Amino acid sequence: MTPLGIGIEACGKSLTVVVVADDAGNVLAAETHPLRLNYHEGSKTGLGGALYHLVKSILQTCGLGVEEFSKHGGKICAGITGITTKYDRNVGMKDVWQAAGLTSATLISTGGIEIEFTGATRCLRGAAIACHTGSAAMARTEQVIRRVGGWGPLLGDEGSGYWIGTRAIRALCRLRDERDSQLTKLEAAVRDELTSVPIWNDIIRRHSSLPNSHWVDAFISLVQRTRDTKEYRYIVSDVSKAVFKVLEENPTDTVARKIMHDAADALIEQVQTAIVRAQLPFTGIPIVLRGGVIKYNSIFSDFVKARIEALWPEINIILPSAPAAMRPAVGALLFALSGSMFSLPDRKVIERIEQSATQFPALVNN
Repeated sequence: MTPLGIGIEACGKSLTVVVVADDAGNVLAAETHPLRLNYHEGSKTGLGGALYHLVKSILQTCGLGVEEFSKHGGKICAGITGITTKYDRNVGMKDVWQAAGLTSATLISTGGIEIEFTGATRCLRGAAIACHTGSAAMARTEQVIRRVGGWGPLLGDEGSGYWIGTRAIRALCRLRDERDSQLTKLEAAVRDELTSVPIWNDIIRRHSSLPNSHWVDAFISLVQRTRDTKEYRYIVSDVSKAVFKVLEENPTDTVARKIMHDAADALIEQVQTAIVRAQLPFTGIPIVLRGGVIKYNSIFSDFVKARIEALWPEINIILPSAPAAMRPAVGALLFALSGSMFSLPDRKVIERIEQSATQFPALVNN
């Protein structure tokens, strides 16, 4: 039996993608699972169990068992939200893999941005910005990987969906206090965006029962009632959509425009620092822009792209919609097959992956 590689993309908000290929680059199967995995959420045992079932499922599709896969030199790379430091990769994930019972295989653990970059470029030299609920930037060469940001919502994540949503809510609180008096359409847009959140609808109904109540006061109850930090982060992250909706309809809205400018500046500062730390030039390299905030908000994506082009006109910007861009799962697969985050399979193997992956929509749908 030829050795197989498995790539796991567990860095999305709503799904996980798994792909398996042989060492010649023939993609054998690709699956999506409605799982949201995060290294810092839940127990290491729970994460290990989830990874085991993902591996077992994809191998069963190929008519194989986990033990047979490991016995014949199987390799796995998992890119998981929250894996940031050397401790996460080398100590914390060691416990996760042990809990999964997969230590007989060759194992690589990394964060999402590393596999996002390589899935989009199939190379090891360049930079990336990831703007999801959280944010981070990365620059890399064949020798080093330099991450900037990704410190989480309490310490950083500047420019992220959560950061933008928080800035919008703070702006409304300042208007409520009459500390600011700028005209903005943000208040109505945020309220409309929140109507899809059941807990918010219950809170706002109670507040509205009082005469002359101000709906912005309900945010205090939202903080108190969403005891699950993760739930609150996702609600606030979705508020970012209201900022971009306001700008699409009212491009001169000063409050929303400042939030967008500041978010773009924060992301560009991160990637600029990463590029300098990796000792890369600001010419002739790709910058991959990834994440739901960029993918689903064209006004923000276009603005960040324009700012980068103005600063570094000879950099190649790659968006999720680029024809050649592939899912982060492909980046994880390449690391798995090479057995390292600092090398890639032979060019012929990569070309075979690119060809055979077209049979699986899950791998080319960004």
